Amino acid sequence: MAIFSRRTLQRLINENAGFLSKQQLRKHVDALNKANEHSLGAEWEIVLLNVFSKLGTVTHEPKLGTRPDLHFVSNADKSQEFIADIATVSDRGVDDRSPILALRIRLSDIIYKRGLKNSAFSLKVGSEVDNKVWPRPNPRLKIPHRSNLDRDVFNKQFFQFIEAVSLAPEKQHTHFITSTTPSVEIRITYDPSQERASVSPVYKELTSLVQNTVYSRLERKAGQLAKANYNGHRAIIICDGGCYHLNSKRYFYGTDVDDVVRYFLREHLGISFVLTLVVEQAFGSEAQRKLNGTLYPGEAFAQVGSEIREAIEKMGRFFPEAERSASNAVHLLEGAKTHEGMTFRGGHGVSDNEIRISARGLLELLSGRITQEQFFRAHPWMSISNPFDSQLSRGRLITEIGIEKGGEERDDDWLTMTFGQPDPAVSPFKVPSQ
Repeated sequence: MAIFSRRTLQRLINENAGFLSKQQLRKHVDALNKANEHSLGAEWEIVLLNVFSKLGTVTHEPKLGTRPDLHFVSNADKSQEFIADIATVSDRGVDDRSPILALRIRLSDIIYKRGLKNSAFSLKVGSEVDNKVWPRPNPRLKIPHRSNLDRDVFNKQFFQFIEAVSLAPEKQHTHFITSTTPSVEIRITYDPSQERASVSPVYKELTSLVQNTVYSRLERKAGQLAKANYNGHRAIIICDGGCYHLNSKRYFYGTDVDDVVRYFLREHLGISFVLTLVVEQAFGSEAQRKLNGTLYPGEAFAQVGSEIREAIEKMGRFFPEAERSASNAVHLLEGAKTHEGMTFRGGHGVSDNEIRISARGLLELLSGRITQEQFFRAHPWMSISNPFDSQLSRGRLITEIGIEKGGEERDDDWLTMTFGQPDPAVSPFKVPSQ
């Protein structure tokens, strides 16, 4: 789908049918099928309900005056329970005005697909600050609107720069992008000796503990939970929907999201704990997707029973593997193929008598949904040495086709074609060896 694979989400929906009503299941399915920014909230809700259902008894939207997202009761001790609301936080409005995150992700994706070293690239965006205002607002970045990124940034001149880097990766390269209407000032540099990619400036620095998207969502959820006719513990689960503050690293100066959550808990003693969930994604040779969960105990957490503490500690065992970070998921949902999961197209494995490619990629080619040119573009190595043509030129035909399942956590499978010895059907006759 977006953060998690479509196969994974369908499996969880099927499992959740054991404790959710038809109406609740339909609500989740409809939200996913809309494939918009609100779909990420549905994904997190489906996953969290499923995870907690494996740790205790779960009720979704119980009638408690209000309808919290989750009511959890321990199986071992029925007296240990809590209610929680799930909130997915994004920077949607801010990113529309100054989409540096979209710019960075698109740049990283292009670099990765070209086989270049992401850590060697730096992105610097010009900015303007109104020094007459105090406290100073975040700077206005000299960057085009997200709808104009292809026209103003990722254009012919940009790909000429990338091509120059590919041809001479041992040298330093610099690409400037400037414009006056609207004001654009971007510099992309490549330094092969650089060990860590950098982006500047960070335009979403926290300047207030309360005037930010994370605190706003926490406060709204706290207000909803306070209206519930319930005497037990209350919690809030904050999920990443493409929020910079949830993904940013703490520096020795400045305010961090940890400070925001802890300040919130000091101001809202009725909330026993806050849990934040973020999928961290890395590209390149060390590509990985890691789910990071952080527990923030409130003052009342000391009274939370051992069974609830143990359930929170065990949550990580039951989370499905994520496909991508929330920020990348947001950009995927803005694409044309919102109802298709990630394909293996472009991946391959070639040996003397076997070729391994994406099963979906081959089906798209045979169905006519993509052309041979598009297929080759996704497999640039074929334009240099086409292994299918090589096998045919040697008179070898396909003798076996096998499917290696990608599994329920992946949205594609691998197709392996095995080639036999030279076949007289497509090769010259020869004298037998004996």
